[in-house]
Amino acid sequence: MVPYNGDKHNKEIKTIGPGWDALFQFWAENIGQYNFLENFRFPLLYHWSQQFESDDVIPEIAKEAAKICFDLLALEGESYTFRLSRNVLEILFLVIPVAQEEVKDFLDNLLMLRTQKSDKDSKYGFSVSFYRSVIEMLLIETFRCELVYKYFPEIVIALAKIEWFRNKKPTELSMDYSEQSFGLSSHPYEYFSPSANQTPFKYLFKYHFDLALDFLLELSNRGLLFYRKTSYAKDLIAVEVKMSDGVAITLWGNYALWATYRGYGSTPYLIQSALMAFEIALFEAVENGVDLKSTFISSIKKSDTILLLGVFAGVATNYPFAFGIEVLLLISSRVFFKWDIERYANEFSGDHTTIGNDRYYTYERYQSNQLRYRKLHLENLVSYLQYFIPDRVNPIIDDFLKRLDKRDEKWRLALIRMDLRNTEPAIDEEAQTIQFNPKPLPEELKKRLDSHTEAMSDDTSAVSIYLWANKAFENEPEVQPSYEEWGNYFEKAIAINYEHRVTVDPRPSLAALGLKDFSEQLNDVQAKFCVEILITKFDNAVYRLKQGNSFGDIDDIKKNSIFIVFPKLLTSSFHKLVSVEKVKSLILDVLLLPSDNQRKSLITGISTFLWRIDSEYADVCFKVLLKESYQEPVYVKMRMLRQQGDSEFVSNLEKIIEQKKIVDKDEIFDIDFKKVNKDFVLDAIKLVPFEILSTDYSRYLRKVISEVSKMKTLEEYDDLHFISGMQELLARFLVTTCDGDAAEILNDLLNMYPIHPKFVNEFFNWFIACAHDYKYPESVSFVVSNVFNYLTTKSPKVAFASFILFSSLKQPLTANKLPNSGDIKQIHEIIISNWSGDPNLFESVCQLLAGIGSIYQPDSLNWLRKAIKNKAEFGNAFANIISIQYAELYVQQLYDIHIHTIKRDRELLDYYLLFLEALIDKGSTTAYRILEIVI
Repeated sequence: MVPYNGDKHNKEIKTIGPGWDALFQFWAENIGQYNFLENFRFPLLYHWSQQFESDDVIPEIAKEAAKICFDLLALEGESYTFRLSRNVLEILFLVIPVAQEEVKDFLDNLLMLRTQKSDKDSKYGFSVSFYRSVIEMLLIETFRCELVYKYFPEIVIALAKIEWFRNKKPTELSMDYSEQSFGLSSHPYEYFSPSANQTPFKYLFKYHFDLALDFLLELSNRGLLFYRKTSYAKDLIAVEVKMSDGVAITLWGNYALWATYRGYGSTPYLIQSALMAFEIALFEAVENGVDLKSTFISSIKKSDTILLLGVFAGVATNYPFAFGIEVLLLISSRVFFKWDIERYANEFSGDHTTIGNDRYYTYERYQSNQLRYRKLHLENLVSYLQYFIPDRVNPIIDDFLKRLDKRDEKWRLALIRMDLRNTEPAIDEEAQTIQFNPKPLPEELKKRLDSHTEAMSDDTSAVSIYLWANKAFENEPEVQPSYEEWGNYFEKAIAINYEHRVTVDPRPSLAALGLKDFSEQLNDVQAKFCVEILITKFDNAVYRLKQGNSFGDIDDIKKNSIFIVFPKLLTSSFHKLVSVEKVKSLILDVLLLPSDNQRKSLITGISTFLWRIDSEYADVCFKVLLKESYQEPVYVKMRMLRQQGDSEFVSNLEKIIEQKKIVDKDEIFDIDFKKVNKDFVLDAIKLVPFEILSTDYSRYLRKVISEVSKMKTLEEYDDLHFISGMQELLARFLVTTCDGDAAEILNDLLNMYPIHPKFVNEFFNWFIACAHDYKYPESVSFVVSNVFNYLTTKSPKVAFASFILFSSLKQPLTANKLPNSGDIKQIHEIIISNWSGDPNLFESVCQLLAGIGSIYQPDSLNWLRKAIKNKAEFGNAFANIISIQYAELYVQQLYDIHIHTIKRDRELLDYYLLFLEALIDKGSTTAYRILEIVI
């Protein structure tokens, strides 16, 4: 029994004595003689490894552990499932200190194969797919590989350059345009959500600061060469700065590059994550007393971009003298203040950098966002420096004042605000503090500021209305709007003087909400307001799209609420206020123009509203998209017109679009993936409501599934968006629909398993996640029953059984539980009673019974009795288990809630004790404690 079984917080418990040494020696001498030992090698090796942290001294006997790891990898490589290999590699990398030569040889071989793009490994015999997974583990799952970065940084950096660097010319309408803009690859190296814990940089800076910094400089300078050729660079400027030695340096920058280290702007997540790691490394260096002056100087001199300077500015606001007198460079340019005040303002706009599914990354960002100095900026730095070195700072401020344009009131006010000479110090002798109270502003500036008071009141009101309307539109639980409440906000909105500059215009969001929830209650004035606002905004958006600009300049466009509700303008009650033909034409414009976000929202609106309002025109929209899938899309035509320098660009584009709007209402389209743009097909399918898609339009969905099954590979990058979109659509469709042809559609999908098992498995994952989100509606039972029938009538497949057990659920301990009756429970009883002894399923069974299926207790213990009858069968069931976490939780729940019921049945009690003994053999202290109490 091991007290540190998988509990990271108990790693301070170390084993003493020669037990492990003797076990490793026994393995070395006898492993070939006793076949039953094979099943215990990884579990015991895993238990042994759990007592060590990456900075612990690893005992010499760990050399035997390394040999065992290579043996296990060889066995795993024969069948190639990377699940166990990932855990074995984590142990292998842990013992690098005593197996450097062996691991280096393994990594050198990997690098050689990747460099030469070889498809054959003659040295170790591992598959290319295995090595691909190892590389992804090294560059993505970095928490598993810390000592690799410590001992072999050059190999890691070489692999990173091979995997990350691409020379593809940025294409604006490409899905990976952000990565292309820095000369980077995307999938699988998107690194969402950005965090200092992403990428190897965190550990490279920890162990090899200078080497990591050189790589970061290469990454940023190389990226600039691509960035300058993209639309992101339209506001890029050259900024000249002077070092203290008089050397002038030119750095290229804009706000997006300056604030990249905070996750703002449109830069790739990889770059954001690398700079986040750099910032943390600088903080740790300062706190450890490292002199960073030379680092600052050399970094700026080697840089071509402003990327690193933004990080230095963030560090300097907290540690003003971390870079010595060179800190003055950070306050030497007016544009730095402009960018940093914008960064400062964004710090108050919400923790968008904490968005993501993995708490390891999001919590790191949450902690970083809470740091005190996030709410400081360069003006604060100037005031601090001026207090201690006024002779160096005052001339800088005076030079700014000398060159000040009197019309630039914001900059004038900022200079007054940061200059301590414009304050009166108030000394509190008792508290031993000095407070700097600002002197009165110049009279003309004061009058100007006073005139802004009314505008600020309007702005506050506008923001309040805007936030309420957006929350209400998104159905956020804290806002449950009524028509009366909407009417009150409507009166406030029309009372605002929009000649004042407001942060956001609340009218589009308010109009969208009014049309969505209260269209039948609106009076004539309110209806006219909503219609005019939506038509104007939608029309403007289409105009921008025709100009090639798919990004709105106001937040309501980015929210896309107007696109969702726009089809409701075709309701007959609005016909007197709108041109029906114009509304229809604008809808088709957005469906055809390059506008991913807007098209997505409009498709939602068509699916939600238009089929009930005008099903005939909704069918036209569907067929226009299918027709477009066979033609050169509009964005290609736009590119050709621009390349030709067409002076009549917009009018010629409109002619092309009008031709594409013409379809035969009676035409039935065949779908052939060899001829179509699959993304347009996906959009067409999404446009149809599920209740219609399962009946009148099911032939289209079934045809798409058939075409997917004919594809040779689903791994091409250009198909990833379509493939993941189809998996999500099918999941949501089958979670909410069990009528019409749903059974045939599901069967088509299951029949695809022998051809594309990964597609079906990922569909299963999507379905389980959606089922949880929808709180397990009745249609979930329909799908589970059909999958079970398929499983029992065809050759049994572990993947299907794992799906039925909901094994891919991200949060198994969720409050959303399965129903304790009906088909799903009966199917789970059959599965568990017959197949839970399968070592490939047992962990999924335990996860289900401790999580969303905990409601089955204590009956589920009797189900297990039928499948796993004795200790030997328990040993087999535990053979492939990675963690006993859920098995322990299950027996703990049985003890806490049902032990009295179990004790009343002698056979059930004996079986419960048998389960506890099997867990004790796996090193469970929880089971040992319960056994002692029960006995």
